[in-house]
Order: sequence, then C-alpha cells, then structure tokens
Amino acid sequence: MLETLIVLIVFLAAVIQTISGFGFALMVMPLLVLTLGIQAAAPLVAQTGCTLDALNLLRHHQAINLRETLRLAAAAALGIPLGVLAIRMLDGHLVQVALGLLLIAYA
Repeated sequence: MLETLIVLIVFLAAVIQTISGFGFALMVMPLLVLTLGIQAAAPLVAQTGCTLDALNLLRHHQAINLRETLRLAAAAALGIPLGVLAIRMLDGHLVQVALGLLLIAYA
C-alpha cells in the first residue's frame, strides 16, 4: 500500500512538472516527507527529479538558454552540498520545519 501511494505521489508530481515546466519538488517533497521521513524522501526526490528533468531535456533540448543554465548550475553546485550536509548533521524535525517554512515563503 505504501509503495502504491509513493508511486502515485511521484507520478502526479511528474505530470504537473511536465505540463507546467516546474513544481515537481514543490509537490512531491512535502508529501513524501510525511510518508517516508526526510532522510528517505530527499534522495528519492533528487533521483526522480533528475530522471524527469533528463527526459524533459531530451524532449526540449532546442529551447535551452545556456547562460541561464550555467547560472542555475552554479547555484546548485553550492546549494546541494549544503543541503546534504544539513540533512546528515541536523535533527530531522528541524530540517522538516525549515523545509516547511521555506515552502510557505516560496508560495
């Protein structure tokens, strides 16, 4: 039952990402954190997000703006190690609260 729920959550978030161009992590992360916890949800969202982005990149490769892509890649190169460090070193509840506040601020 849990596996079916996880697949459904990821599938619906992937459909939203494919239709709108963004929103996969915003939709899937809070729901998977409630279901699996932050330590299991973070790598799952990262891996499925990369797979989904790679598929969409193959589909829309002619529309890539290289300058914007490099800016985002530089920000990710700084942010991803900090996020991994935070997940490993901080209390899971504290990370969940920070994630919730970030999502509220973003919305």
